[in-house]
Amino acid sequence: AREHIPRAVRQRIYTRDGFACRYCGRKRGHAVRLELDHFYPVSRGGNDDPDNLVTACFDCNRAKGARLLRDDDAVRRFVTEREAAISAMTRADWRRVLRRDLLLTAFVALVVTATFLALTRYVF
Repeated sequence: AREHIPRAVRQRIYTRDGFACRYCGRKRGHAVRLELDHFYPVSRGGNDDPDNLVTACFDCNRAKGARLLRDDDAVRRFVTEREAAISAMTRADWRRVLRRDLLLTAFVALVVTATFLALTRYVF
C-alpha cells in the first residue's frame, strides 16, 4: 500500500503552484476541486517526491490518468484539449456543476447540523 502524502507537503505543493491546476490554469474555487497529481505516474515508476507532484484540477487529473507527458508537444496538446473542453462548456453545463456543488454543500450542512443536534441532546 502506498503511503499517504502528509498534509504539510500537500499544502506546500498547492502554494508552490499558486492554488491553480498546472495543466489548464484553473484556480481553486467553488466549481474547481484541486488535488495532487503524480506528473510521472506511480504506475509507471513515479514516486511521491514533491518534485513529481503537481496541483491538478479533478477534471485534468482524470483526463491525464496514467499517461506520460514526456515532451513539450504532448503537454501542449493535453493543455489545449483541456482548455477546449472547458471553453466548450455551455451555461447549462456550468449550472449543473454549480447546482451539484450547492446541493453537496447543503447536504453536508444538513448532516453536520443533525449530528450536532443529536450530540447536544446527550450532552445537555
